[in-house]
Amino acid sequence: MAKKDLSTKNDKTIYPEDKDWVNYTTNLNDGWADDVPLMYDEDKWSPDNKELTVVDLDDTRNMSLLDIDRAISNKDTLEKKVKKSDSTASSKTKSKDKSSTKKQEAEALSREERRKERRKAYIEANPSKQVKPFRLFIIVWAGLLLITMAILLGFFLDYLSDYQSVYEDTRPYHTMCGITQAFNNDDYDLIYNYITAKPELTEFETKDNVENYMRTVVADADVCYEEIQPFNEEFPRYYISGNGYILGQVELRKDPNKFAKYKFPVWYVSNFEFYTEAQHSAIIEVPDNYSVSINGVALSDEYVTKKNIPLEAQDYYKDYATLPTMKRFKVENLYERPEITAYDNQGSEVEVTFNESTGVYEAPLGTYLEDADDAKEFAIKLISDYTNYISGDVPDNALDNYFIPESDMLYLINSGTYRRFFNSHSKAEINNEKVTDFVVYNKDAVFVRVYLEQTLYFTASETGVNEVDLGVYLIRTDNGWKACTIQY
Repeated sequence: MAKKDLSTKNDKTIYPEDKDWVNYTTNLNDGWADDVPLMYDEDKWSPDNKELTVVDLDDTRNMSLLDIDRAISNKDTLEKKVKKSDSTASSKTKSKDKSSTKKQEAEALSREERRKERRKAYIEANPSKQVKPFRLFIIVWAGLLLITMAILLGFFLDYLSDYQSVYEDTRPYHTMCGITQAFNNDDYDLIYNYITAKPELTEFETKDNVENYMRTVVADADVCYEEIQPFNEEFPRYYISGNGYILGQVELRKDPNKFAKYKFPVWYVSNFEFYTEAQHSAIIEVPDNYSVSINGVALSDEYVTKKNIPLEAQDYYKDYATLPTMKRFKVENLYERPEITAYDNQGSEVEVTFNESTGVYEAPLGTYLEDADDAKEFAIKLISDYTNYISGDVPDNALDNYFIPESDMLYLINSGTYRRFFNSHSKAEINNEKVTDFVVYNKDAVFVRVYLEQTLYFTASETGVNEVDLGVYLIRTDNGWKACTIQY
């Protein structure tokens, strides 16, 4: 190795030449380079530890940036030692000229420039090794950031979803949807509970009748709601409608004492009015000694509008019998057609019928009579003989014992001339006679309706049939049953 003697005549220090740094640097025991033992002359320059480490610049691509920095740092340390040695020698030899000092400074500057060039060459030769730690840091940092953002985004989305759900649930229209859904689900018990001003009910009906009434009104309509204009978000009002008709009105208010999640308001129904109208009424006529109930509730005299109504049949009996009178009940403000039951004086249930022509519910008189069969048999015999009397098949006095004395009906029958115009026939037969109606006014007065068929024989092969349907008002006398009149 060539050495350059930079010392003066009295300076014995040996200095390395600049070219010595091209291929060698001092080993400062950094643990990454192989030691290369060399032999040095005693009067020549040598490192302090008598060792040099060979560094081939072509192999620097296998070194990290930290390693090359260490190598360069070691070189700088050695240069500082050399400078220090130079400074010491200069102080001992104060005769050193200025040109030598400038030369040393130039050499130091040159070495610094070469150091920078070597570092630049290493970076250009090993770009991947330069950025690998930084890239790893960026990847890890970015990964952690993405994970954190994903977690935060998940929490945020859950919050938004819950917030929106609570918001929708607390909107006033959501409450209205629940009400209209109750209509469409036939939940009229819930609807009735919503109604603030409950319909007025009579003692004969309950809320079940009102609910049935609402079902009838709504029928199969698709119930919906609409805002009442002008609309106020703070005090919303809605119409309930179906099939184009307004069925009711709803008002909502915020509950001052309750709040939903996120401080959203809780709405309640402050007013619910369903447009109801009790359209049904009942007029009932029964005998005075009857009792009546509506929907299982007995009618009191409070509902009697008229008493002692005479029966039409009373005109037929005249003074021979006093028939029971009738009484009339009237009940109004019913939401459904009532179920009416009547009981006679014996406590037996009597069928009630609705007279379409008069609009009156009527309960017939009783049908029980101890000797009812005798009365029915007498009525059949009377109507049979009367039929044969008209056709001329019995004597003229055949009906005299059937009627009460001085009967107007008997007088009319005997004075009639219609018997003369009946077709000639050989004989007459009565068949299929039966009682079709039996009314007991009291134990002494009854009405019997009889149906029978009269067959007339005109020739041996020719016959004719007359269908007869007549009623007779009977009265009990000391001589048995007698007829007051015949009803055609």
